[in-house]
This record gives sequence, C-alpha cells and structure tokens, in this order.
Amino acid sequence: MDTIVHEIRKSIEPKYDLAYWRYKMGGRLLCLNRLSEWHDYRLWNGLVPKEECTPEFMLFCIKYIGSSVFPYFLDILPENEIPDFVKIAALRQDTYGSYLRLLHNPSNEVITAALTTAGQAIKGLAHPTNKQWELALRCSTESPELIKKRKKPTIKEQIIHITKYGLDGINYLPNPLCERVKLAAAKEHGIQILKSQKMKNPSEQVLLTAISATYGPTELKYFLDHIPHPNHKIMCAIRHQININKTLRAKWAAENFQRHHQEEPPKEQLNWLRQACLDPIAAVKIGESTKSVPEQIEKLEALRIQMTNKFFNYKNPALAM
Repeated sequence: MDTIVHEIRKSIEPKYDLAYWRYKMGGRLLCLNRLSEWHDYRLWNGLVPKEECTPEFMLFCIKYIGSSVFPYFLDILPENEIPDFVKIAALRQDTYGSYLRLLHNPSNEVITAALTTAGQAIKGLAHPTNKQWELALRCSTESPELIKKRKKPTIKEQIIHITKYGLDGINYLPNPLCERVKLAAAKEHGIQILKSQKMKNPSEQVLLTAISATYGPTELKYFLDHIPHPNHKIMCAIRHQININKTLRAKWAAENFQRHHQEEPPKEQLNWLRQACLDPIAAVKIGESTKSVPEQIEKLEALRIQMTNKFFNYKNPALAM
C-alpha cells in the first residue's frame, strides 16, 4: 500500500501542470483517475485540511470518486459551511439514500434532490411533509416496505405505492384496501394483482378494470385461473379482451416481421452477406466474377442458405438422412 500511495503522490506533484500529467501519465482521464485515488486515500485517512476542502475540491471528489466522500466533508467542515450545490451534487449520486440523515438542517432543495434520487432517503427526515412523502414513494428504489414507515398513508400515497410496486408492495398496505386503491392496482397490473389476499372479494368494477388492463394472454384458462367463477358480464369481458389480445398479437407480429425484413441499403446488405455466407473464399470469388451488386446479393444469399443448411445438417445428422 505504501508503495502504491508513494507512486500516486509522486505522479501528481503540484509543480506539474495538466499538460505534463497528460504527457507523463497517458491522457487526461488516467490522470484524473490517479488524482481521485490519491484524494480518496487522503480523505479516508483524515489527511485533508480544512483550507483545502473548497467547493471546487469537493465537487471534483464527488464527480470522480462518488457520493461516498460526502461523510468525510462533514468531518472536515461544519454542515453550514458546505454550500447547498455541493450537498445536492453528492445526494444526486446517493442511489441508496444513505446520506440525507447525516444533515441536521437541510434546505428544501437538498431534500428534494435526495428524495428524487432515492425516495427511501426520507427515513432520515424527522418531520417530512405530505408532499415529501409523495415524492419519496414515487421515487423510491427497491423499497416496497417504505410505506410502512408512514403511520397513516393517504389514499393518494397508497395509489402511488401500489402503482409502483404491485404484488411486491401490496402486502405492505393497511387493511382493508379501499375501492379506489383496488381500482388503481387493477388498472396498472391487470388480473395478476388479484392473486393478493388484499384483493379478496373484488367488486365487479375492479374485475372489469383488471381484465381490460391485461394484455398478451389469449387463453381462456389464464383468465379463469385468476377469476374462477365469472358471471355472464365478466365472461363477455374476458372473451372481448382475448379477441383484442389476438388482434394486437397479429399486429405486433406483422410489424415485427416488416421491421426485420425491410430491404437494407444494398452496400450494407452486401457486407452482411459476405460474412453470413460462412465461406469467405467463395464470397471473394463471387465479388470478382460478378460486378453487379444485385447479382452479388442474389448469389451470396444462395451461398448463405447452402452453407447454413450444410452446417445445420452436420450438427444434426438425423435430419440429413
């Protein structure tokens, strides 16, 4: 470790300017990487004096090391001497929401930056407002349990939560779920959300909403697994949705076929076929004997099919018989 640190320090002596670093160290990016390693080492070991911990220094460390340096700044400087733009820059990189709790008196701008990056950072606030809770629930990352920290979540907050997390988050909601929350869950997640015990005994409107939000399945059994005893109105809705899904599938298949089989520009198609025919020598001979691009494409495509079939039959001897 001592040898590595000595080498880094030796490479970034202050008497050398950036042009020298570029020449000696192989480029600006490598130079900045080495410099950030050196600063990281000094911060880790408490070797950065207060006079050096300027806003420019802090922004450099945040950019090239990451938000993990933020606690070190608070060890060097009082919270009120760190500008808000530095705090915001650090918290916008704090994807785990860990560092807002270190601040005793953050401004609204700093709080918003932290919650927008990782809503679970709200756990570090003593008295968050309703708007802050809504932002936190909307922007949380991999934290379906966050709503449990809210003593009495509003209907709007529950809808934000269920829209974001679905089956992963519904069990963290209070019992019983109101009709508005159930409708929002059904509209966002389709009939899969009906698996949850919290969606037990759904109303007809919830079922109809869930069915109309279920895209893809075209088998009746799939719907009946989630809605085992549908009445006539529900069954008609299921069949109608199945027909819609079949139409959409056919449309998607046609669009996909068209997209993947559009005629490429001749030169690009020619270059691709030269590689895809699996016989570079034959491809060169075709190019020498045929100057017309369309004829080359036709011959190379025939060669590609021939070589592909040959390779396939070799790999599957039973099919070659």
